[in-house]
Amino acid sequence: MSGVEAVNPEFRLWGWSAGRWLLVILIVAFVLRATFSFGVARGLQHIEPQQQSTDEYHLIAESLYAGKGYRFNEVESLTLQRPPGYPAFLLGVFSVSGVDYAVVQVVQAALGAVTCLLLFLLGRWIMGPALGLVAAAMFALYPNAIEYSSRLYVETLYFPFLVAFALLLCVASLRKSWGWGVGAGLVWAMGLLIRGTMMAAPPFLAAGLLLSRAHRSDVPAVARWVAAGALAASIVMAPWVVRNYRLTGEIVPVSTVSWTAIYNGLQVSKHATEWRDLAQVDVDAATYAHERFVAKFHAGNGALAYRRPIDSVHYSGLAKELVLEEWGANPARTVWHAARGTVFTWFFAFGKNTRLLSLAI
Repeated sequence: MSGVEAVNPEFRLWGWSAGRWLLVILIVAFVLRATFSFGVARGLQHIEPQQQSTDEYHLIAESLYAGKGYRFNEVESLTLQRPPGYPAFLLGVFSVSGVDYAVVQVVQAALGAVTCLLLFLLGRWIMGPALGLVAAAMFALYPNAIEYSSRLYVETLYFPFLVAFALLLCVASLRKSWGWGVGAGLVWAMGLLIRGTMMAAPPFLAAGLLLSRAHRSDVPAVARWVAAGALAASIVMAPWVVRNYRLTGEIVPVSTVSWTAIYNGLQVSKHATEWRDLAQVDVDAATYAHERFVAKFHAGNGALAYRRPIDSVHYSGLAKELVLEEWGANPARTVWHAARGTVFTWFFAFGKNTRLLSLAI
């Protein structure tokens, strides 16, 4: 059975076909996300998404919409700190509705339903419609995914690209088709421009192909679809990589935020079991790193910070140094903090009571 085939009409549960159950799941996914955004976040908490903790992707989108370039504000230079996928998505919404974050929340609720559909196709491709429905239903009801859809973060856009990449990769791998390989490569690159964590896919793909007897037996066919996918991905990535190189003289495939995020997350993870609000830990970590950055690259004059695009590269390099210092000082403690931190989701790690919710999820 393949995820690209029609829904199996023979699958029925309590008299309902897979198609009917899927439609119900998609509606539930959308309604839950819209209800949380407008009933809980805006209704009960009186919070609009741009008022919450964000990674400031929306500021870049607003700057682009105003014709002021890919930057956070008019004072700072063009930035490399954020990949372009999510700002481009927001800009697309703004081009239709204006800068209206309520419309963004509606579109993101719809993206949650799209992800459920893709999970259904992936699950059905692997085993059958029953698995697809279970996977789709789990994501429809998953609390973090519902909460993310109300925020201005990349996850809601990233998830459908991640699942679509997995589906296309499975089909390309089975059929050894360069056409499906191109599709997988295109989606991988677009997902990478949303969130750089998809950079880890090629090494794992290579390991999987090497370990698979079926693929080792037909190396030329595998090489064709993998090469086609890699070429397609390179074409998508090239304009952004060239842009970053022209700004800084450095090769920056996606963004410079990775080591900064690791550094801040490391500081929070060290205090994860302390019964206090950890938001200040995150703020203090960012403040300390910024002070080190200003002292090292601008002789203590903070007014000069981020006036040049290369500052993004320098800041990331400093964050990397700080992280490696801590890792090297006590590797065992680093492993323990990393393992302990996996049970806490980022947004729920700060508040005392929400940490219990994070553990429950």
